[in-house]
Amino acid sequence: MKIALLQIEISEKLSAIEDALQKIGTIEADYAILPEMCYGGFNYKTIYDRSRNFNQVKDMLLKFASKTTTGIIGTIPELEDGKIYNSMLYIDKDGLLKKKQRKYFLFKPNKEEKYFRPGAKEYVPVRLKDAVFGGAICYELRFPEIFRKQSFNGMQIAVVPAQWPASRIAHWKTLIQARAIENSCFFAAVNAIGKLNDMELGGNSMIVNPDGKVLRNLGKNREIAVIDINLDEIRKAREVIPSLEESKKEQFYGNC
Repeated sequence: MKIALLQIEISEKLSAIEDALQKIGTIEADYAILPEMCYGGFNYKTIYDRSRNFNQVKDMLLKFASKTTTGIIGTIPELEDGKIYNSMLYIDKDGLLKKKQRKYFLFKPNKEEKYFRPGAKEYVPVRLKDAVFGGAICYELRFPEIFRKQSFNGMQIAVVPAQWPASRIAHWKTLIQARAIENSCFFAAVNAIGKLNDMELGGNSMIVNPDGKVLRNLGKNREIAVIDINLDEIRKAREVIPSLEESKKEQFYGNC
C-alpha cells in the first residue's frame, strides 16, 4: 500500500490544497494524508467564514478521491448549528466519506477552546478499502488511551494530522514512535510547515512501522512523498511482542 504524506504550508486558498493533491495524482498513491486544518489553519479572524465552506471543501476532496482513486484523510473547519469543529475526514478511494472525527482535546495554549467545540469522546477506527484506519488530531497524540482503544478495535494505520511547533519537535518524534511501538501498528503523521501565527511549525512528517522504525522523515521543508508499506509487518510485530493480546483491557479500559 502506498501512503502519500503532504507536508505543505497552510493557505486560505483551496487552490493550494488542490495543487498539492495534483502532485500525487501521477504517483498513484492509495491514500493521501493532509496536515491539520489544511484549509486556512488557525486564523481566527477568518475561521467562521471558512467553516461555512465545509461542504465546498469536502466536495472538492471527494471529487479528487473519486477521480484518482486515492483516499484522503485530513482536517478542515466545520460549522454546525453555529458551532465550529476541527473535523477529520476519512475519504475512501471511491470518493465516499466513510467517517468524520472531530477533535476532542483542544489545545488551550493556542486558545482553541475559545473558537472550537470539542467533538465526541469516542474514537472508533474505520475500514477503508485496503486497511482499518484510525487516528487523532495533533495535540491528541499526547493521549495514549485514544490509540490503545482503537488498536483493540482493529486499527492497522493511525493517522495524525498536525500543526506541531518546531520548538517541541522532539516530543513529536518520540511520541509517534512510542505510539507505534505500544500499539504495534503503522503511524502516518503529517505536520505542516511555515508559521502558526508567530510560531514556527516543525514539519518532520513521518511514517513509522509497528516496530517503531521510521520509514521516512520529511525534514523541515515542503515535501510530498509516497511511502510503500506492508501491512503484514503488523502481524509479525504482534507475534513477537504480544502486548496487545496480553493487555487486561477490561480492567484498564472497560468495554472497548
